[in-house]
Amino acid sequence: MHRWVKETALGVGILAALAIPAAAAAAPACAIPAGGPSVTLPVVTPNGQAVEADPVRNAYRVNISVGGMAAHTVEVDTGSTGIVVPWTAVPPDLWKAAAGNPTHILYTSDNEYLHGRTIQATVALGVPKPPAGVAAAQPYPTTGTIDLMAADCVCKLDSTDSGGGTAQPRPAGGGSACGDLNGTRSDPQVNNSPLLNSCVPVDDGMGMMGVGYARGGRSSSMNSFLRLAAMDGGAMHPGYIITQSNIQLGLTGTNTTGFAFTQLTPSAMPAPSSHVKEWNEPPVTIAFQAGEPKPAPLTGSLLLDTGIADMLLTVPTAQRPGGLVVPGSSLGQKPPVIGDVVPAGTPFTVTVTNADHAPILSYQATMGGAPPSPTYGSWRGATATANAFNLGRHALAAANYAYDAQCGRLGFQQVAAKK
Repeated sequence: MHRWVKETALGVGILAALAIPAAAAAAPACAIPAGGPSVTLPVVTPNGQAVEADPVRNAYRVNISVGGMAAHTVEVDTGSTGIVVPWTAVPPDLWKAAAGNPTHILYTSDNEYLHGRTIQATVALGVPKPPAGVAAAQPYPTTGTIDLMAADCVCKLDSTDSGGGTAQPRPAGGGSACGDLNGTRSDPQVNNSPLLNSCVPVDDGMGMMGVGYARGGRSSSMNSFLRLAAMDGGAMHPGYIITQSNIQLGLTGTNTTGFAFTQLTPSAMPAPSSHVKEWNEPPVTIAFQAGEPKPAPLTGSLLLDTGIADMLLTVPTAQRPGGLVVPGSSLGQKPPVIGDVVPAGTPFTVTVTNADHAPILSYQATMGGAPPSPTYGSWRGATATANAFNLGRHALAAANYAYDAQCGRLGFQQVAAKK
């Protein structure tokens, strides 16, 4: 899971200004069209030049081109919203013009902090990466102009810092002055934000493409999977499907055949367009099949996060099942997992239902087992006020995943796990 911690203001329309009369006829029910366009993106290996045989285990990556630049490989992350690429992957004139738009992101899964600038550009998806990269069908699907982050420096947060002090201004950056970030506050507008250390130039090969929804207040206007020109114009139904082998953009009656859907509730966030709305995550139930007495099932919000292979269980300490909380060091991993985890080998079931309480996703897994099992399960949120469960991308070994951004539906198509 990756969380943006500094926002860039985005313009939104004032829907109330339309002043639609209360007596107006109800709009027809939202539905996925029987036909219509869709495009398949090939999932590639880390070098971007071959098809990835097992993205469930090895991560989902695609090639993109920002503002006409050379193809760059990014990891597809449903746990965040917005593209993050190194500053060398964006047009130089856009980087220079964005000097007054500093931004940053914190990757909560590994305590990694990226500093950079917000730029606006079009993004082409599925482009080939020389000398012999795989590609989507031409013309390559391309977004409208969207906000994205160009990163120049990567830092760690000082875990020994107790806060306080004064927020400092940012250095110019651009890769050459990253050391000047050391000792500054991670949020230059917050005096007690943690200090930065170990700041170095970002790796030119890094890249993340956040395509999730309901991610920390980030608008779907930044989601490249929902901002294709054909979606902005209404010709393509906005949404996507992630399978064990590829990614499909644009929903149709054909590519959603066999999916079971649940209706999502509308988010309070403003809709970025008349075609793309904002939605809340549905509930999921986790039932552990271990412990004496066997613990009651836990229910909380669902996130299927292609950016991680483990599972994150946000549950306050008092509600965690007895006997199922052990130190991360017990897993024997190097480096050791920080914090508490579910014991390796613990069996559990995952269930998502629709409004009629019929299951649309149901599978069994074991902590540390083969997919759909996560590599491990980490307890988070000791003082959380609501449960939340991040299943990680290994859940895609049990089912294909579909998100309908226009009608507000989440769907699963049960499949057999690859051997």
